[in-house]
Amino acid sequence: MNYRRLGRTGFKVGEIGLGTEYLNNASRETIKEVIDLAIDNAINYMDMFYAEPNFRDNIGFALGKKRPKMIVAGHIVTSYENVQYIVTRDKKVAEIVFYDLLSRIKTDYLDVLMIHKVDQENFKKAKIEGLIELAISLKEQGKIRTIGLSCHRVPAAINAIKSGVIDVLMFPVYLTKSLSKKYEEVYLSCEKEDIGLVAMKPFMGGKLLWETGGNRISPVQCLSYVLSIKQVSTVVPGVKNMDELKEDLNYFQSSKKEKNFIEAKNILNNSLLGECIFCNHCLPCPSNINIGETIRLLEKVKYYSLEELREEYEKLPVKASACIECGSCVPRCPMGVDIIKNMKKAVNVFEHSNTLINYFD
Repeated sequence: MNYRRLGRTGFKVGEIGLGTEYLNNASRETIKEVIDLAIDNAINYMDMFYAEPNFRDNIGFALGKKRPKMIVAGHIVTSYENVQYIVTRDKKVAEIVFYDLLSRIKTDYLDVLMIHKVDQENFKKAKIEGLIELAISLKEQGKIRTIGLSCHRVPAAINAIKSGVIDVLMFPVYLTKSLSKKYEEVYLSCEKEDIGLVAMKPFMGGKLLWETGGNRISPVQCLSYVLSIKQVSTVVPGVKNMDELKEDLNYFQSSKKEKNFIEAKNILNNSLLGECIFCNHCLPCPSNINIGETIRLLEKVKYYSLEELREEYEKLPVKASACIECGSCVPRCPMGVDIIKNMKKAVNVFEHSNTLINYFD
């Protein structure tokens, strides 16, 4: 493992960290296997934002006495209601959820407290003033070591960096032809202000690995691109199991040829506006549709067996046809996805049609 400074925090973090988003529904045994493997391979930074109680309990079980070996980043303003992930700006709720996190992962403190998903340029419009006050108070009490913020949009990131409030920024960094220039201001601002940059979504929710059927673009190439950006402190790919983590760790044994991302970069689209990255920040859905997973299955139709995908779709507890087109999800999407259109496509592909007619319209 190679290590980099996490900005001015004083922490040194492994180049590859651990994202836990896809462990949310994993078994306790799988989570323990993954965390044990991570620690055994000198991964020392992990990020967790889900507030689902069993998930947090399982993380606590897996960390156990190894907690001091891991720099843990947890998020406030994420909560769990009616069996769904939600984002709340309520200071009181955030405080309750924070202490619930400490209790469930069996620790007295968090190393990094992330103010979750702030994509508005203006903090007042984002309504996070109370959350900033809470974070500062928790730091003064020794409940957290440092304050961070996660976001998806350049203007919001720049303002957060310049605010003087945060020491760590969590921001999407992935392999495309356009993003390096578009995001360069973020990278340079982090460097100037000595902000630790945590790169999320290195595989764009797995989509980059599908771009050519998985034959050309590898996890190693994606990670190599992210880590070629010198301002990145660590990258936190999400994994579902040990095998996926092992694929990520192969980066350190890979040759220069295997790490070369130039050819992969050249085949990708220029823009990702409107592209779903399956983050589910669009939730909660009043119909309880798992929007991210529904769109993930829909997009896989381009590369995988429709029959197998329909079997996976049938396992979803709520289908796309339950969409009432209320539009409440749309303003919450950081990527500008036309969610309602995608729900209609999912109905056509998985519930009615035997063909893919109209899918690519």
